[in-house]
Amino acid sequence: MNEFKANFTTAYNEKFPHTYFSIMEDLEYQIPENAKPTINFFIAQIKKRHSETVSILDLGCSYGVLSALVRFDLPLKSLYRRYQASKPADASRQSEADWYASQSARGDVRFYGIDTSANAIEFATNVGLLDAGVAVDLEDQLNTPSSLASLPQQIDLVVSTGCVGYITNKTFKKVLLHIDPSKPPIIASFVLRAFDYSEIAETLAEHGFRTTKLADTTFVQRRFRDSTEQAHILSLLMARSGHPQTPTPPENDGYYHAELFVSIHQDAEPAILDDLRQTW
Repeated sequence: MNEFKANFTTAYNEKFPHTYFSIMEDLEYQIPENAKPTINFFIAQIKKRHSETVSILDLGCSYGVLSALVRFDLPLKSLYRRYQASKPADASRQSEADWYASQSARGDVRFYGIDTSANAIEFATNVGLLDAGVAVDLEDQLNTPSSLASLPQQIDLVVSTGCVGYITNKTFKKVLLHIDPSKPPIIASFVLRAFDYSEIAETLAEHGFRTTKLADTTFVQRRFRDSTEQAHILSLLMARSGHPQTPTPPENDGYYHAELFVSIHQDAEPAILDDLRQTW
C-alpha cells in the first residue's frame, strides 16, 4: 500500500523541520493534534494510578511534534506559523531551543522517541522536545533491542500516531523486549484504516497485552494528496472488507482516517478502557 502514498522521505530527514511543516500544512496534517486529548487522558490515568511523572515513548516521532503539542500545549497551527515565518538558513539549534524554552512546559511528562531519521531525532533532542531519542530502523533484523539501550526501560505509555504500516510487529516486539516487563506500559496506536493491526495485536498478546479498538471513532490524519491516492485507499479498504463499505467509508470525505487500538497488560486495571469509552 505504501507505494500509493505520497513520499515524504526527504522532508523527514532534513536538519530543520521547515520543509516537513510546509508539506504537512499543505496536506492539512492533523493527527497529532487530534490524538492529543487521548494522550492527555492516558497521562491523567497513569498519574492517578501510580506515577507522578509519565514517561512516553513516541514511535515514529519525526521532529518531536507530539511532544511539542503535549509537553508545551502548543496548537499545531503555531508550529506551522513558526516554520513559515523563518527559513532554514536563518535557523540554529540554539535559536530553536530558545524558542521552545520560552514556551510554558508541563513538568509531569518525559518524552522519548524512535525514528529512522537521524536528523529529526537530533533536532528533537537538541531543542528539548525529546529527553532522549534513537535513530534506528527496528524493522531491520540487524537492529536488536540492544539498539535502544540509551532509552529508559521504564516506560508508561507507548504511542504511535501514524507509523503503523511502515513499522510492523517486528518493531513492537523489539520495543517490548527493551521495556521493563515488571511495569508494562499502555500502548496506544492510531492506525490508518487501510492497515491491518491484527499481527501486531497478536505479538502484543504474546507479551500479555489485550488489545481493544475504540469503537465508532476515527481520527483524521491528513488530506489525500490527490484523487488517485484516495481511490487506491478506498479500493484497498473494499478489498479488505470483502464487500462494499457499509456504512459509507469516512475516507470519502477526502482524508485519511485512523482508528485507535489500545493495548493494556492483563495485570493492569481494565477500568482504564471503560473510562476511555465514557470519555468518547
